[in-house]
Amino acid sequence: MTTNYLKVLQESLLKKKEILESILLASEKQREIVSAENVDWDAFDRSIDAKGILIDNLTKLDDGFQNIYDRVREELSGNKDKYKTDIITMQELIRNVTELGVQVETLELRNKALIEKRFTEEHKQIKQSKVGSKVAMEYYQKMNKLNVVDPQLMDRKS
Repeated sequence: MTTNYLKVLQESLLKKKEILESILLASEKQREIVSAENVDWDAFDRSIDAKGILIDNLTKLDDGFQNIYDRVREELSGNKDKYKTDIITMQELIRNVTELGVQVETLELRNKALIEKRFTEEHKQIKQSKVGSKVAMEYYQKMNKLNVVDPQLMDRKS
C-alpha cells in the first residue's frame, strides 16, 4: 500500500514540475509582452488569467501531496532502507521543483520591477498628454479672442 502512495507522491511531484515549467514560460511571455515598445495590456491580462489557473492547480497538487505524505510519513521514517530508492527519487524531484520555484520567483521579481517601470512611463505619457491638451486648448481659446474685432463706431463724412 505504501508503495502505491509513493508512486502517487512521485507523480504529484512530476506534475508539479510540469506546472512550474509552464508558469516559468508564462512569466517569460509576460516579460516579452511588457518589454515590447507598444504593450498589449489585453494579452498581458490573458496571461495573468492563464497563470492564475496554473497556480490554482499547483496549490491543489501541494494540498494533495501533503495529505498523502502525512499518511505515509511514519512508515517512511521507520523503514528508510526499504524505501531508499523511492526516497532518493522523491528527494531529486523535490530539488528540481525547488530550483524551478526559485527561478519562477526570481523572474516574477524582475517582471514586477519591469511592470512598475512601464506603469510609471505610461503615467508620465498620460500626464504629458493631458498637459499638452490643456496647453493646446488654452492656445486655441486665446487665438480665438485675437481674431474677434470688437464693434466699433465709425463716422461717415460725406
